[in-house]
Amino acid sequence: MEVPRLGVALSVLFAGALAAAGCSDSSAPPQAASSPNSGSPNAAARAQGRVPAPSPAASCPPPAPAPYRYLYLAYPPPGSRHVPRSLGALIVNGIAANYYGPTTVELTTQSGAAVPVGALGPAPSPLRTPLAAPPDYPQGPYYAASVPKLTPATVYYVSWTEFVYTGMPPKCAGPYTRPLGSFKTR
Repeated sequence: MEVPRLGVALSVLFAGALAAAGCSDSSAPPQAASSPNSGSPNAAARAQGRVPAPSPAASCPPPAPAPYRYLYLAYPPPGSRHVPRSLGALIVNGIAANYYGPTTVELTTQSGAAVPVGALGPAPSPLRTPLAAPPDYPQGPYYAASVPKLTPATVYYVSWTEFVYTGMPPKCAGPYTRPLGSFKTR
């Protein structure tokens, strides 16, 4: 059996099963078999209102063309020790724009306690030093995220969360967290 005929046969069989189960409009004319050249086997039935149109929430559009997003922790450099408690802001570099949702930077202690971090904004000028050596890929702009006064002699972990395309309805995107590094305060 050819594939187009199989599709037509299945759609007629499915429509007949719905009618037998009392799920169709008895005043509507019976579904005529469509030819393989007439588009979707359900096109005629959909035009008559007997088959609902596909729900837009049932599938995801293709992913948006977007540049590869990345960030790296520029200040304090990952692995730093004796970082001042009055750090004031974390400085990151890269492409933080995100088509699917917000990009956030997170700061947690070694025990897992979250530290409040402000939204990404312009980095201070001049930049604090020392800055981490940039990675081998192209650099983007510098951003800063404010942090409160930190606890002494504490290890902090920095990560960032972005929304990535998942292809899973209904939202089609979900959060993905990446580590950026850690540092220890004085």
